[in-house]
Order: sequence, then structure tokens, then C-alpha cells
Amino acid sequence: MDLYESKVLAVTPLENHVYLFRVERPEGVTFRAGGHMHVGLPGFLKDGERHKEFVHHMTILSDPDDDVLEFITRIPAENPSPFKQVLAGIRPGDSVTLFKFASILNLQDHPMVFLTMGVGLSTTYSLLKAYAKTDRAQRFISLQVGREPLLRKEMEEASSGSAVLLYAEHREDFREEEEKLFADAELSSGGYFYIIGKDDFLVEQVRRCLAHGIPKERICLDKSGEKAAPIFEQAEGSSVQ
Repeated sequence: MDLYESKVLAVTPLENHVYLFRVERPEGVTFRAGGHMHVGLPGFLKDGERHKEFVHHMTILSDPDDDVLEFITRIPAENPSPFKQVLAGIRPGDSVTLFKFASILNLQDHPMVFLTMGVGLSTTYSLLKAYAKTDRAQRFISLQVGREPLLRKEMEEASSGSAVLLYAEHREDFREEEEKLFADAELSSGGYFYIIGKDDFLVEQVRRCLAHGIPKERICLDKSGEKAAPIFEQAEGSSVQ
């Protein structure tokens, strides 16, 4: 496994304790839109051992041909994880370790619906930028839940009207908008539903998709097969709320 030491170029606060980090792009690194990487902080490699509490999976906001790498994450003011505690102290000029560059989600030649919460929007934003650069006729719909929508201005600029961007402040409002999407014949019969967020959100949304007749083959999670399997198992074993 290749490890890349990368210098932090900028740390920019966004909103609601969310920060954007810009780091150097290591030479030779390639990835697709919607790709992700692992970020290791100081303390990750110590005494010849890897300490997983100082590593986190991050979606890459940057385009595949950009010279730098960007990612966003939330750093809570209270009870942050060991990783977030260290990350809060990272400043431009510090170094981080990058590795395990990979991509799971891709654009489809079918209508695409993105159901996201929080910083899960990173993947939607990355794929939206790629979608807007193509001549795809397929519909691209993003539905995000959160009191303060992330990257709203950036999403609108990237879309240039080519995508439908929907926002819901609360879960109840989100479900109402979601019902309208499920009722859309084109989406329910052939659309791909991308679900991105925390595990409880994934379970709930997979469960709702299945209950509305969306087959597993058209439900896309930003997780590898072995990590996605427990989400589907939980969803299939619980009732719709």
C-alpha cells in the first residue's frame, strides 16, 4: 500500500462546524469523480505501527484533473473523536498521510437520485461537477436534509440548471419530498438511488427505497460490498417508519 505525505495548503471554515481542507496532490495519484481517500493525521504512524483512531475516510471534492485535493468534514465543538481532536489543530504547512485512493460510485446512463445528509453531500457535489461537463440526458436529482445546506452555492454553480437540487430542513420534510420522487414513474421504474450519510440514515433510506419497490440493484451506497451488506441486512429486517 502506497503512503503519500501531503502538505496542508489551506483550512477554511464553512458553516456549522464544517471545514474545507486543501492539501497537495501527490504525484501519480489518480481517481474518478466521486472518489475517496484515507487521511492519516500525526500519530497515525507511530513506533512502526498504524493507529486507526487517527485515520478517516474522506470524499475528494476536487475534480480528477485538479492540481490539489480538497475534502470537507465536520469537527464538533463537543466530544470530538480522537481523529477530529487532532484534525482541529491542523494548520497550513502541517503534513497528513494520504492512501487508499478508490472510487465506488459512478454516473449512470439512467436517471440518478441522490439522497444525502451532512457532509455526505461531498460525493454528490463531485459527481454533479462531472455530470455537468457531459452531454448526458439522464436526470440528476439531489435531495439533501439539514438545517444549513452544505455547498449550496457551489452546487448551484456547478449545475448551471442541468440538475434538480432539493433541500429539506428536517427529516419529515425530507420524507415528503422523497415520496414525490418515489411517485415519479420514470424514477421508480429505472432510476438509481444513491444514499450517502451516516449508517442510521443509510438503513432508513434503504428500507424506504425497498418498501417503494426500488430493487437492491438500483440502490447505491458509498461502501464496498462487504461494508454495504450489513446496511441492507438491517434495512430488510426492519419496518418502514
